[in-house]
Amino acid sequence: MRLTDSLSSGTPLANRLLIAAWDDLSVETKAEIIYNSPRAALCSKDVQQKMLSDSSPLIRYLVVTNPSFDKAGFEDQVEGDSFDLVRSTSFKAHDSPSIQEWKALTHLERLHAITLNECCWAEGFAQFIRESVGTIPNGELTELLVEYCKSKHAKGHAVDWATLSQIWNLVNELPPGVSEPILSHFPTESDRGTPVSDEILATLNEASLYVLLNRDDVSLLKFRKQLEQSEDMDKYGEMARRANQFWLSKRPEINEDEES
Repeated sequence: MRLTDSLSSGTPLANRLLIAAWDDLSVETKAEIIYNSPRAALCSKDVQQKMLSDSSPLIRYLVVTNPSFDKAGFEDQVEGDSFDLVRSTSFKAHDSPSIQEWKALTHLERLHAITLNECCWAEGFAQFIRESVGTIPNGELTELLVEYCKSKHAKGHAVDWATLSQIWNLVNELPPGVSEPILSHFPTESDRGTPVSDEILATLNEASLYVLLNRDDVSLLKFRKQLEQSEDMDKYGEMARRANQFWLSKRPEINEDEES
Protein backbone atom coordinates (compact mmCIF):
# COMPACT_ATOMS: atom_id res chain seq x y z
CA MET A 1 0.00 0.00 0.00
CA ARG A 2 1.30 3.46 -0.88
CA LEU A 3 2.02 5.96 1.90
CA THR A 4 -0.57 8.40 0.55
CA ASP A 5 -3.19 5.64 0.69
CA SER A 6 -2.35 4.99 4.35
CA LEU A 7 -2.45 8.66 5.24
CA SER A 8 -5.77 9.26 3.49
CA SER A 9 -7.66 6.17 4.66
CA GLY A 10 -9.85 8.25 6.98
CA THR A 11 -9.33 6.22 10.15
CA PRO A 12 -8.73 8.11 13.42
CA LEU A 13 -5.07 7.01 13.47
CA ALA A 14 -4.56 7.87 9.77
CA ASN A 15 -6.04 11.34 10.34
CA ARG A 16 -3.57 11.98 13.17
CA LEU A 17 -0.66 10.80 11.01
CA LEU A 18 -1.88 12.95 8.10
CA ILE A 19 -1.97 16.07 10.27
CA ALA A 20 1.50 15.31 11.65
CA ALA A 21 2.98 14.75 8.18
CA TRP A 22 1.09 17.47 6.32
CA ASP A 23 3.64 20.29 6.49
CA ASP A 24 6.39 18.06 5.09
CA LEU A 25 4.39 16.87 2.07
CA SER A 26 4.79 18.37 -1.40
CA VAL A 27 1.97 20.32 -3.05
CA GLU A 28 1.51 17.47 -5.55
CA THR A 29 1.18 14.88 -2.77
CA LYS A 30 -1.27 17.06 -0.84
CA ALA A 31 -3.37 17.53 -3.98
CA GLU A 32 -3.37 13.77 -4.57
CA ILE A 33 -4.55 13.14 -1.02
CA ILE A 34 -7.35 15.71 -1.33
CA TYR A 35 -8.54 14.18 -4.60
CA ASN A 36 -8.34 10.55 -3.44
CA SER A 37 -9.30 10.73 0.23
CA PRO A 38 -12.54 9.00 1.22
CA ARG A 39 -15.30 11.15 2.65
CA ALA A 40 -14.36 10.08 6.20
CA ALA A 41 -10.96 11.77 5.96
CA LEU A 42 -12.22 15.09 4.63
CA CYS A 43 -15.08 15.13 7.11
CA SER A 44 -12.64 15.31 10.01
CA LYS A 45 -12.71 18.89 11.29
CA ASP A 46 -9.10 18.62 12.43
CA VAL A 47 -7.97 17.47 8.98
CA GLN A 48 -10.03 20.18 7.28
CA GLN A 49 -8.54 22.85 9.56
CA LYS A 50 -5.01 21.67 8.79
CA MET A 51 -5.66 21.70 5.06
CA LEU A 52 -7.37 25.11 5.15
CA SER A 53 -4.36 26.56 6.96
CA ASP A 54 -1.97 25.42 4.24
CA SER A 55 0.32 28.09 2.77
CA SER A 56 -0.53 27.07 -0.82
CA PRO A 57 -3.56 28.86 -2.33
CA LEU A 58 -4.02 25.89 -4.67
CA ILE A 59 -4.34 23.43 -1.79
CA ARG A 60 -6.83 25.64 0.07
CA TYR A 61 -8.85 25.99 -3.14
CA LEU A 62 -8.85 22.22 -3.76
CA VAL A 63 -10.10 21.65 -0.21
CA VAL A 64 -13.02 24.07 -0.33
CA THR A 65 -14.15 22.84 -3.77
CA ASN A 66 -14.02 19.17 -2.80
CA PRO A 67 -17.59 17.78 -2.61
CA SER A 68 -16.82 16.19 0.77
CA PHE A 69 -15.77 19.46 2.37
CA ASP A 70 -18.22 20.76 4.96
CA LYS A 71 -18.01 24.55 5.27
CA ALA A 72 -19.90 24.58 8.56
CA GLY A 73 -17.66 26.28 11.11
CA PHE A 74 -15.20 27.48 8.46
CA GLU A 75 -17.31 30.20 6.82
CA ASP A 76 -15.30 33.12 8.24
CA GLN A 77 -12.01 31.47 7.34
CA VAL A 78 -13.10 30.85 3.75
CA GLU A 79 -14.57 34.34 3.31
CA GLY A 80 -11.42 35.91 4.74
CA ASP A 81 -8.93 33.88 2.73
CA SER A 82 -6.19 35.88 0.98
CA PHE A 83 -6.81 34.04 -2.34
CA ASP A 84 -9.75 35.43 -4.31
CA LEU A 85 -10.67 32.06 -5.83
CA VAL A 86 -11.05 30.58 -2.33
CA ARG A 87 -13.15 33.54 -1.15
CA SER A 88 -15.42 33.32 -4.20
CA THR A 89 -16.52 29.79 -3.29
CA SER A 90 -18.42 31.17 -0.29
CA PHE A 91 -21.27 32.50 -2.47
CA LYS A 92 -24.78 31.61 -1.40
CA ALA A 93 -27.01 30.67 -4.34
CA HIS A 94 -29.42 27.90 -5.19
CA ASP A 95 -28.33 25.03 -7.43
CA SER A 96 -30.27 26.77 -10.21
CA PRO A 97 -29.75 30.50 -9.61
CA SER A 98 -32.49 32.88 -10.66
CA ILE A 99 -31.68 35.82 -12.91
CA GLN A 100 -31.54 38.12 -9.88
CA GLU A 101 -29.18 35.73 -8.09
CA TRP A 102 -26.92 35.64 -11.14
CA LYS A 103 -26.81 39.44 -11.14
CA ALA A 104 -26.00 39.61 -7.42
CA LEU A 105 -22.91 37.39 -7.75
CA THR A 106 -19.41 38.55 -8.61
CA HIS A 107 -17.78 37.24 -11.78
CA LEU A 108 -15.74 34.60 -9.93
CA GLU A 109 -18.85 33.54 -7.99
CA ARG A 110 -20.72 33.10 -11.27
CA LEU A 111 -17.96 30.88 -12.61
CA HIS A 112 -18.20 28.79 -9.47
CA ALA A 113 -22.00 28.70 -9.65
CA ILE A 114 -21.56 26.95 -13.00
CA THR A 115 -18.84 24.51 -11.99
CA LEU A 116 -19.75 23.66 -8.39
CA ASN A 117 -23.56 23.44 -8.53
CA GLU A 118 -25.22 20.14 -9.29
CA CYS A 119 -27.47 21.72 -11.90
CA CYS A 120 -27.61 24.99 -13.79
CA TRP A 121 -31.00 26.14 -15.08
CA ALA A 122 -30.34 26.84 -18.77
CA GLU A 123 -33.24 29.24 -19.23
CA GLY A 124 -32.20 31.41 -16.28
CA PHE A 125 -28.55 31.36 -17.30
CA ALA A 126 -29.36 32.20 -20.93
CA GLN A 127 -31.65 35.05 -19.91
CA PHE A 128 -28.99 36.43 -17.57
CA ILE A 129 -26.42 36.40 -20.41
CA ARG A 130 -28.94 38.04 -22.74
CA GLU A 131 -29.79 40.83 -20.28
CA SER A 132 -26.13 41.40 -19.39
CA VAL A 133 -25.00 42.40 -22.88
CA GLY A 134 -23.81 45.99 -22.58
CA THR A 135 -23.72 45.96 -18.77
CA ILE A 136 -21.12 43.25 -18.19
CA PRO A 137 -17.82 43.31 -20.14
CA ASN A 138 -17.80 41.05 -23.19
CA GLY A 139 -14.72 39.30 -21.83
CA GLU A 140 -16.62 38.19 -18.71
CA LEU A 141 -19.62 37.03 -20.73
CA THR A 142 -17.30 34.99 -22.94
CA GLU A 143 -15.63 33.40 -19.91
CA LEU A 144 -19.03 32.44 -18.48
CA LEU A 145 -20.04 30.81 -21.76
CA VAL A 146 -16.74 28.94 -22.02
CA GLU A 147 -17.20 27.67 -18.46
CA TYR A 148 -20.80 26.63 -19.14
CA CYS A 149 -20.14 25.01 -22.52
CA LYS A 150 -17.28 22.94 -21.09
CA SER A 151 -19.04 22.07 -17.83
CA LYS A 152 -20.91 18.93 -16.81
CA HIS A 153 -24.12 20.78 -17.69
CA ALA A 154 -23.16 20.62 -21.38
CA LYS A 155 -22.31 16.93 -21.45
CA GLY A 156 -24.44 14.40 -23.36
CA HIS A 157 -27.06 13.24 -20.84
CA ALA A 158 -27.35 16.74 -19.30
CA VAL A 159 -28.43 18.50 -22.50
CA ASP A 160 -32.15 18.08 -23.06
CA TRP A 161 -34.05 19.75 -25.90
CA ALA A 162 -34.96 22.80 -23.78
CA THR A 163 -31.32 23.38 -22.79
CA LEU A 164 -30.16 22.92 -26.38
CA SER A 165 -32.62 25.50 -27.69
CA GLN A 166 -32.01 28.03 -24.89
CA ILE A 167 -28.25 28.11 -25.43
CA TRP A 168 -28.26 28.00 -29.23
CA ASN A 169 -30.83 30.79 -29.42
CA LEU A 170 -28.23 33.04 -27.79
CA VAL A 171 -25.84 32.92 -30.74
CA ASN A 172 -27.40 35.67 -32.83
CA GLU A 173 -28.22 37.83 -29.80
CA LEU A 174 -24.62 38.19 -28.63
CA PRO A 175 -21.81 40.44 -29.89
CA PRO A 176 -19.31 38.94 -32.34
CA GLY A 177 -16.85 36.77 -30.48
CA VAL A 178 -18.96 36.34 -27.35
CA SER A 179 -21.01 33.54 -28.95
CA GLU A 180 -17.87 31.70 -30.14
CA PRO A 181 -17.80 29.27 -27.15
CA ILE A 182 -21.29 28.04 -28.09
CA LEU A 183 -20.32 27.54 -31.72
CA SER A 184 -17.05 25.83 -30.81
CA HIS A 185 -18.05 23.65 -27.86
CA PHE A 186 -21.78 23.35 -27.16
CA PRO A 187 -23.50 20.14 -28.35
CA THR A 188 -25.68 20.33 -31.46
CA GLU A 189 -27.79 17.37 -30.37
CA SER A 190 -29.87 16.76 -27.25
CA ASP A 191 -29.57 13.76 -24.94
CA ARG A 192 -32.14 12.01 -27.16
CA GLY A 193 -30.27 12.73 -30.36
CA THR A 194 -32.54 15.58 -31.46
CA PRO A 195 -30.46 18.10 -33.44
CA VAL A 196 -30.56 21.86 -33.09
CA SER A 197 -33.42 23.13 -35.25
CA ASP A 198 -32.98 24.13 -38.90
CA GLU A 199 -34.62 27.46 -38.04
CA ILE A 200 -31.73 28.34 -35.72
CA LEU A 201 -29.09 27.16 -38.20
CA ALA A 202 -30.69 29.17 -40.98
CA THR A 203 -30.18 32.39 -39.00
CA LEU A 204 -26.44 31.92 -38.46
CA ASN A 205 -24.18 34.33 -40.30
CA GLU A 206 -21.17 33.34 -42.38
CA ALA A 207 -18.64 33.68 -39.58
CA SER A 208 -20.74 31.51 -37.25
CA LEU A 209 -21.17 28.82 -39.89
CA TYR A 210 -17.44 28.77 -40.54
CA VAL A 211 -16.77 27.99 -36.85
CA LEU A 212 -19.53 25.39 -36.65
CA LEU A 213 -18.67 23.51 -39.84
CA ASN A 214 -15.03 23.20 -38.77
CA ARG A 215 -16.01 21.07 -35.77
CA ASP A 216 -15.13 17.41 -36.15
CA ASP A 217 -17.76 16.36 -33.61
CA VAL A 218 -20.69 17.92 -35.45
CA SER A 219 -22.39 15.91 -38.18
CA LEU A 220 -25.33 18.11 -39.24
CA LEU A 221 -25.60 15.82 -42.27
CA LYS A 222 -28.82 17.24 -43.61
CA PHE A 223 -27.51 20.78 -43.29
CA ARG A 224 -24.17 19.91 -44.94
CA LYS A 225 -25.97 18.21 -47.81
CA GLN A 226 -28.01 21.36 -48.41
CA LEU A 227 -24.83 23.45 -48.41
CA GLU A 228 -23.15 21.09 -50.84
CA GLN A 229 -25.98 21.67 -53.29
CA SER A 230 -25.68 25.45 -53.01
CA GLU A 231 -23.00 27.89 -54.07
CA ASP A 232 -22.43 29.06 -50.51
CA MET A 233 -20.06 26.24 -49.58
CA ASP A 234 -17.26 27.96 -51.50
CA LYS A 235 -17.30 30.72 -48.90
CA TYR A 236 -16.46 28.59 -45.88
CA GLY A 237 -12.80 27.79 -46.45
CA GLU A 238 -10.75 24.68 -47.04
CA MET A 239 -11.08 23.20 -43.52
CA ALA A 240 -14.84 23.54 -43.57
CA ARG A 241 -15.00 21.95 -47.02
CA ARG A 242 -12.90 19.02 -45.85
CA ALA A 243 -15.06 18.53 -42.76
CA ASN A 244 -18.13 18.72 -44.98
CA GLN A 245 -16.76 16.05 -47.32
CA PHE A 246 -15.86 13.82 -44.37
CA TRP A 247 -19.36 13.88 -42.94
CA LEU A 248 -21.05 13.55 -46.32
CA SER A 249 -18.93 10.46 -46.99
CA LYS A 250 -21.00 8.87 -44.21
CA ARG A 251 -24.20 9.40 -46.21
CA PRO A 252 -25.06 5.65 -46.42
CA GLU A 253 -25.60 5.80 -42.67
CA ILE A 254 -28.26 8.51 -42.97
CA ASN A 255 -31.73 7.17 -42.36
CA GLU A 256 -34.68 7.85 -44.57
CA ASP A 257 -36.00 10.63 -42.35
CA GLU A 258 -32.74 12.58 -42.65
CA GLU A 259 -32.68 12.16 -46.41
CA SER A 260 -36.21 13.48 -46.82
